[in-house]
Amino acid sequence: MADSADDVTVTRSFPSPLEVLGLAAALVPFVVSAARADVTQVDGVITAAHYRDWVALGGGVVAVTVGVITFARRRFVHEHQRVLPVVLALALVVLGAIQVLRGLGRIGSAPQVGDRAALVGPVAPPPPPIDPVAACDAGDAVQCNQLGLAAVSARAWADAATRFQAGCDRGLGLACKNLGMLSLRGDGVDPNPVKAATLFARGCDLGEAEGCFQLGTLRADGVGVDRDATGAAGMFARACELGLPAGCFRRAVALDDGIGVPRDDVAALALYGKACDGDDARGCRNASVMADRGEGLPSPDPARAMTLLERACTLRLGQACSELGGFTLAGERVAKDATRARALFQQACELGFGEGCNRLGVMAEAGDGEPADRTRAEGRFAEACEKGGGAGCANLARLRGGLPGQRALYERACALGTGSVCADLGMALVSGKKLPRDPERALALFVRGCEVSEPVACRNAGIQFFKGVGAPRDKDRSLALFVRACQLGDQPACKELE
Repeated sequence: MADSADDVTVTRSFPSPLEVLGLAAALVPFVVSAARADVTQVDGVITAAHYRDWVALGGGVVAVTVGVITFARRRFVHEHQRVLPVVLALALVVLGAIQVLRGLGRIGSAPQVGDRAALVGPVAPPPPPIDPVAACDAGDAVQCNQLGLAAVSARAWADAATRFQAGCDRGLGLACKNLGMLSLRGDGVDPNPVKAATLFARGCDLGEAEGCFQLGTLRADGVGVDRDATGAAGMFARACELGLPAGCFRRAVALDDGIGVPRDDVAALALYGKACDGDDARGCRNASVMADRGEGLPSPDPARAMTLLERACTLRLGQACSELGGFTLAGERVAKDATRARALFQQACELGFGEGCNRLGVMAEAGDGEPADRTRAEGRFAEACEKGGGAGCANLARLRGGLPGQRALYERACALGTGSVCADLGMALVSGKKLPRDPERALALFVRGCEVSEPVACRNAGIQFFKGVGAPRDKDRSLALFVRACQLGDQPACKELE
């Protein structure tokens, strides 16, 4: 008859050499290590870490394995000793698991994401400070440019020019551009736009976008070089290609108005958009105007126009905030909201855009969304006039009694580009009713009004040149002024041309 399970013969002693090995494998990694850590840090903080301690990892695996074997072989020891293999097996499994976690860096002193990098090991000593003068003298163009900028801050113009020249000679386009600005402004020397243009061209050739842009501006204005609208547009295009939003904006203006290049609404809108993407608020605002008119698009897109105008205002373009306030007050393209409109006009005014202050004055005078207050309105109109808002000057003059006493304010309004005031003031000087007759001054006011696209001013200037009033008779100029008035929508001028 076979033996029962209770009569199994003992075949081994306890503990066995294998179990001694397992216990050693579980304990040795506490005193012996072979750790390796690879970490990535940003500003001294660990953002990623890869850690391995192969002694702990290997010892842990051995200990867990022996623990499992010990537990399986517990029945081969004397019955009264069987509790010991169970305890040892459990201890080996627990200690082995701890060693595996230590080996993987999950517990213990391994570097963790979020730790200061100094915890990983000794901090390398900082590099020795750079001597900018020695570095520049040794050929470091960047350090030469930095020295030049420091000299500009100290108004040490001669030293600045020397350092910028050194940087430019060593091939740094930015230094060439900076030296060009010194020459253009005449900082410490007589202004030399010809030299400035040469330096800007050198900077542009070296890939400095600002150099291209400044050279384009000189070509557009005919300063230091011959006036060249086509060449200017080319320089603005190059500046745009080099990543300068202002270059994209000026290239877009050229395409929008057909200055030096064929007019192209689609390309202009795209470049205004690119300028806007580069945080050029003027690009956003001009793209808004084109989208509202449907220029460069299959049809007008008011929603897109308002989004772009909002963006321009967010970028702190006072004109955009004022225009957005106008739409909001009128309820055009956006919901009507006098409170928000006032806030937008206030923002425009604070950004130095006079028309925003003027619109606040109009609201205060009319009591639009607030109690009417003539005194507050007058203060807003005065602020608008001070900040270059011609309409504010005209409204201030009206509140203070108008002509003849407030002629200076009306003259300022015209000079600031309020074309309707130019036309009205010119008519007062022609008629002699509120002011002494002065046909010469009246003609100058009409011409100024025409320059800012006031059609009535163009027509009146055309009449005076045709009759020889206030200036010698000039039929050709008269005809050009009538054509301009008609183009601006003045029907009497159009009838005269039939």
